[in-house]
Amino acid sequence: MTETPSKYSNAILAKYPNAQNLRAPEIQGSQNNVLFADIDNKTFVFKFNTLEQIQKNIYVSNIYKTHHIPCPNIKFGEHNNIFFEEYESLPGIPFYKAIANGMPECKIKQVYDEILYHIKTMRQITIPQTLCFRNLHAHQFAKEHITNVNNALIGQICMALIYSVNVGPKSDISLYHSDITPKNTIVSPDGHLVGFIDIDSVVISNINYIFGMMCANYTQHGYDINELITKYQKISGQKINRRRVHTIADTVAVGKKLLWQHAHKKNK
Repeated sequence: MTETPSKYSNAILAKYPNAQNLRAPEIQGSQNNVLFADIDNKTFVFKFNTLEQIQKNIYVSNIYKTHHIPCPNIKFGEHNNIFFEEYESLPGIPFYKAIANGMPECKIKQVYDEILYHIKTMRQITIPQTLCFRNLHAHQFAKEHITNVNNALIGQICMALIYSVNVGPKSDISLYHSDITPKNTIVSPDGHLVGFIDIDSVVISNINYIFGMMCANYTQHGYDINELITKYQKISGQKINRRRVHTIADTVAVGKKLLWQHAHKKNK
């Protein structure tokens, strides 16, 4: 995305002249393409993206809602060929903020337990034949995203790595949210899962890949990945490749930091 923040603001105000307090999230994503706005005493999220990505996000969010996986009710917006998705902000606060505010360990693990039940549901989704958007597979999405944020060479390398770790039995493949992090998870004040955001990251991928992605953050709390894997296997009756999950989690923890540092230098 190459539009300036002022163009984003203008696009929102063209559709909602009464929008107030336009602002970026406290933690911006790598593409800086999200704004919040207050409209009629409600907070709305506007995410600027390509037309196809927004169409895909609307499509898969409807699949998730059909399966009772909590996520935003995404709608399409456009102004002067600047495309955006819009939705009313989910009630609650980001999981990372709740943790920073002193959420006790028992509540943190309770949220992860609730996430596991939704991962189980994600695994049960039958992928529609009509789901034919570009960059729908994990390696394709990663290539485009990392190319945009970093460069084409790094995007190509990451695509090959992510493709390799997504190889596996057909029963392990489904429509998963591949970036379940405290930044992309909304929780209630009493410590329950409210929903998942950043629907860009819903892709066709392997259960071990998305589990490893999630566990990269789980270990940062000082928790044991094996504990989470055992819980998931108990509630789902399905096996997880522990060695692969550990490898992915360790690689992601280092890789994300390096990619962020490279993108930060690029944008200076």
